[in-house]
Amino acid sequence: MCGHHSIFFTVVPNNPSINVVIDVNLNGVDIVGYLFVKLDLFAIVTLIHINSNRFYDIIPQNISRLKLINEFNANNNRFIGSFLYIALRLSTLTFNSMTLQCCRRHSSIRSSTSYF
Repeated sequence: MCGHHSIFFTVVPNNPSINVVIDVNLNGVDIVGYLFVKLDLFAIVTLIHINSNRFYDIIPQNISRLKLINEFNANNNRFIGSFLYIALRLSTLTFNSMTLQCCRRHSSIRSSTSYF
């Protein structure tokens, strides 16, 4: 994945020999699967856009440990569960766009919020 044109890196300021992920933009790539449980390993990621794929299951709660994230967009996937609680714990989030569709209840919850 690191060679994908929509994953952006930068060097660590105190160690220029280390590259770290800062932005993940995988909109419409048609990825099937669930989100990696260790999302908090992306310590300095600022943007995650994964809309219009076929991700399923839940959004891991440890995403709330991402201290620099300011955009999260996961529309048009097949997530289940409550994302609102996790999103409210993201203190740096300035844009959140999420649609959760619950197959059992045939309902949809839409959250598109600009916090600042």
